Amino acid sequence: MITYAILGGNEEAVGEVKGALQNYPDYLLLGDAISNNEAYEVILKNPPNLVFVDFDSYSSADIPLNFIAELHQYLPELPSFIGVSGKKGFAYEALKNGFVDYLLKPLAPVEVVKTLVKYRRNNNKSETRKICLKSYSDYHFLDLSEVIYMQADNNNTDFHLSSIYKVPGFKTLKYYEELLPENFVRIHNSYVINTEKVTRINFGKNKVYLHSNIKLPFSKSYKKNVEMVKSKLTADNIISPD
Repeated sequence: MITYAILGGNEEAVGEVKGALQNYPDYLLLGDAISNNEAYEVILKNPPNLVFVDFDSYSSADIPLNFIAELHQYLPELPSFIGVSGKKGFAYEALKNGFVDYLLKPLAPVEVVKTLVKYRRNNNKSETRKICLKSYSDYHFLDLSEVIYMQADNNNTDFHLSSIYKVPGFKTLKYYEELLPENFVRIHNSYVINTEKVTRINFGKNKVYLHSNIKLPFSKSYKKNVEMVKSKLTADNIISPD
């Protein structure tokens, strides 16, 4: 679960950010704030992973960059900050002050996805590595370290935790692939594997072998991905082939 807060919390700003994230059930809004005092309460009480700063909610003199700098006094690790604005004028200030990204309004879905992917790629080590699979009012919180591979099932995705146990996800394989940590790699139109579960790769048979006696085919179009997995796993071994 990734938590976030919004600074510049007028109704319009909150609504736009919440709307952009409504299709991502593993993102949870902790609160919003317009003043620095409110922001301290929201961020220090339960520090979020991400903070969206709506620059349009402030006058140029009131943008809370000093407030963000002061958070170093209270938090051992700062959240990641993302700027949001209807104009490009604040982008330089935002990036100069360590913001991970800057989004222009209206928030385009593809740009939001890119930002979320960038955040996850840069924070794999610190995130909880869980994913929330939601179906109507049913929420399934799945530990990604237990996932061996994912398989496309029409417009849905099955998360396989063993050779006999799977958990359904109600989004496409591509949707999940874009959000998962870098150890999840696509090897076929139908399969994304957890490379931490790979036990063998046979290039002659175009097969990848995983824990629980699972073997999956990889396609020619994704052979480069499998080559990269092989190189990474070989480099990680204490003893590797010549």
